[in-house]
Amino acid sequence: GMKYSGHGMGQIYGSMLRHGGSVEVDSVYGRGTGVKLIFPGYEPHEDEIKPDIVYTHKQAARILVIDDEEYILNGVEGILSNQGHKIDTYQSALMALKIYQPGKYDVVIIDMGMPEMSGKELAKKIRAMDSIVPIIIFSGWAIYLDDDPDLKGIIDIKLTKPFTLDELSASISQALSLKKSR
Repeated sequence: GMKYSGHGMGQIYGSMLRHGGSVEVDSVYGRGTGVKLIFPGYEPHEDEIKPDIVYTHKQAARILVIDDEEYILNGVEGILSNQGHKIDTYQSALMALKIYQPGKYDVVIIDMGMPEMSGKELAKKIRAMDSIVPIIIFSGWAIYLDDDPDLKGIIDIKLTKPFTLDELSASISQALSLKKSR
């Protein structure tokens, strides 16, 4: 079954607060826990309603995604595949490292917190093999690329979970532009 890292409720709580909502939790020992998400009411004005955005990139990219949580891999793969990209996913950092070949991928996306090897360590190993491929790292924790000497020059782009479709799409576009400039 699915394994959870324990970050989910904190992410939900933070997201709800940022958007003016709240979370109520009711827990009874032996019976379980109920969680109520309370969203603020909002009525958009007609000029605020935008048509659906079509996310396509000028070129289909080969993207490697590594995350130990299957549901995240499935979600990211679905989104990026719908945008026309070719996606390979791995739940195992060690397996992803074993199959990695320089030049095979246009972008690599790595989760920061994985059990076999941290995303930071995996990124270092991939960067040692391939100085060109853009590396995106995502995490539920705050990531400060400029302040962490272990990440500077290794990781190109950070995404904080939960991220939006727009943020993921923009990160891929940024990574593809970065690759062209290298």
